[in-house]
Amino acid sequence: MPALLVVLALWVWGRTPSSASLAADGPRSATPVAERSVAPFPTVPPVGAAPTTPPSTQATTPSSTPAGTPAGTPAAPPTATPSITTSEPGGTAGTAGTGLDAGRSEPGIRLDAATGTDGSVAVTERVRLVSAVDVLRLAVPDLTAGGPAFATARPGVRDLRVTVGGSDVPLAARGADGLQLVALPGSTTAYELHYVLTGATVRSMPSRPGRALTGLAPLSRPEAGTSVVVATIGSSVLNLTCPLLADAGDVTCSDGIRGRMTVRAPLPDSAALVVLQVELAGSG
Repeated sequence: MPALLVVLALWVWGRTPSSASLAADGPRSATPVAERSVAPFPTVPPVGAAPTTPPSTQATTPSSTPAGTPAGTPAAPPTATPSITTSEPGGTAGTAGTGLDAGRSEPGIRLDAATGTDGSVAVTERVRLVSAVDVLRLAVPDLTAGGPAFATARPGVRDLRVTVGGSDVPLAARGADGLQLVALPGSTTAYELHYVLTGATVRSMPSRPGRALTGLAPLSRPEAGTSVVVATIGSSVLNLTCPLLADAGDVTCSDGIRGRMTVRAPLPDSAALVVLQVELAGSG
């Protein structure tokens, strides 16, 4: 037993640290192991060298798909404002603002005339007024101012129709060779006349066979100062003249092409007589 105790004492003495080693080590902290890791110091580049940019995290691009739109739905293409282009039959550009829309979208009278090979003229007369009227004054035009060839002309009207808003107005007579008053069912600023003008075509002398002159003027007699536009349809019309215009250079007043002609500018009602040079049946 005494020998065993001596061996045990020697073993305990060998395991006990010395005071010198304790003084060298000093007290130790009880910091957990997880907190002992230290971030590495950044690397400082040499003087004159370009700085090294640390790698950055790529930014996430926000989605352009609106909220609530299912993923994968294609975005709608941008809507283009359609342009808009106004044109007349035959390829002529819109004439709004030039006065040639008189009787349609502007105050005035517009005559659209289609000549027949027998000398008759089918006319649509559109009238748009500044002040409303309830009685129309219609008068067959006097063509004698068109020149000596019309001295014996006896114009007349047949198959007359008067419409307001697309509805026919009752008439006492559908033909006339003078003045006629038409009572309207109510006041209006716009109406249309449809009729056939007869006795307004005379033979051109001297001229080649089949050539003739047709006088054309409005049937309506609204307030003074109303502008008048005349347009023709049909290849039998060769030219238009306006004999009552004061300027001699404006007497030949046609514009357009054969088959679709119009006056170059609106005519004042005091000079609204147009002479058509036409080619009748039997011409060469």
